[in-house]
Parts: sequence; C-alpha cells; structure tokens
Amino acid sequence: MSQHPAQIADDRSARTTVAFLGTLGPLHKELARYDLARLRLLVETIEPDLLGIEAGADAWESGDPARLAIEIREAVLPATRFTDTVVIPLGDASPDELRPPAAGTFAAQRAALVRQADRLLESAACSIDDPADLSHGRYVHLCRSVCRLEAAAAGQAGRAAWEQANDHMFHALTEAIRRDPGRRVLVAVQCRRIHVLEAGLRASAEQLRLARFEDLVPVARRDRARSA
Repeated sequence: MSQHPAQIADDRSARTTVAFLGTLGPLHKELARYDLARLRLLVETIEPDLLGIEAGADAWESGDPARLAIEIREAVLPATRFTDTVVIPLGDASPDELRPPAAGTFAAQRAALVRQADRLLESAACSIDDPADLSHGRYVHLCRSVCRLEAAAAGQAGRAAWEQANDHMFHALTEAIRRDPGRRVLVAVQCRRIHVLEAGLRASAEQLRLARFEDLVPVARRDRARSA
C-alpha cells in the first residue's frame, strides 16, 4: 500500500537521528594541537536536542566542573548554556578498562602489547586537530582495531570493566532515545567507544538513523557559525 506524501514526511520526522562526536579522554590534557574551542563551536553550531556525554550521573549532578573531563567542562557543556539542548550523562569510564592481567600465562607479554597499543594511539592522536578526525576517518578505524587487540590481550577483569562501562552507556543512551523519540542526538564519547555503541544501535533500533555529525547541523546554520 502506498503512503501519502504527508504521512511519509511524518514518519521520517519521527525517526531519531544519532551522530557520534569522538573525544580523546585523558589525552586532551596533553595534546595542545587539539583546539577545544573548535569542539565547542561545533556543538554550538549543531545545537542537538539531546547531548550524551561521557560522565557519571553523580559528577554531573554535583555541579562541580572539576569532576568532569576537560573536554566536557571546557568545550561541550559551555556550548549548551544558552540553548535548549538536554544533556544526558551516559556514565564514566572505569580505570580498570582493558587492563592487562597482572599474573598468569604470558601476562608480561600481554601487558607489553597493551602498552605498545596505547602508545600507537597516542602517537596517532598527536596529529589530530579537528573533531572530524575523531568521529570518522582513519583514526577511527585505527582506534577500533587497536581496541579489539587490547580487549584480546586484556585480563578478564579488564575486559569485564570495558564491557560494563560500554553497556552502561549504551543502555543510558537507548533509554534517553526511547523516552524522547524523533530527536537529533549527538553523543560525545571517547573515540574508542564509537564502534561499540554504533554496533549496538544498529542491532537494536528500527526507528533510528545513524548519521555523521555534520548531518545534524540545522539547514539554516550550515553556512554560518554561531560564535567565534
């Protein structure tokens, strides 16, 4: 049965559009090349309806900026102060994520492999100066491959912490989408999580469209920035 054009338009508008914006987590403190002002401008320009951030609910609700990651407190959140964007704290990283085993078969070799993998990502991140490079492109593919390698080399506790943190963020994100469907959703998380969360969304959602963050920019703003 064919649909009336107006009905098709309504169906499309009801679909939630989700895009990911990659961040570098602790590396933002060390990499001066990455300009957080550009990240702030990007979020201001998009002005998403919902903004998922990598932060624990307790840290977010405390109102203490010092408890938030530097990219959140200095770029992402200031961009939402004068907008209607609803911020959703998805959860925080665990210090035990992907930690190699302390003992057991090939423990020393596995620990060395994880260290080398981390150094490879850090070295590649030194050339990053644009949020786009952390959201799609070669670094994202490298990050995905390295994270899979680290997950294989990590100890059981390290893998469990990684999976639990990702599961918590995924459920917080999908619950926010379920409560408020048909919105433009921007998810600002560490680059290494993007492939995990995207895969979960593809497998579980029908009324949802994954997009590049550029696609979230309202048409009226695509040729102008909101602030310097």
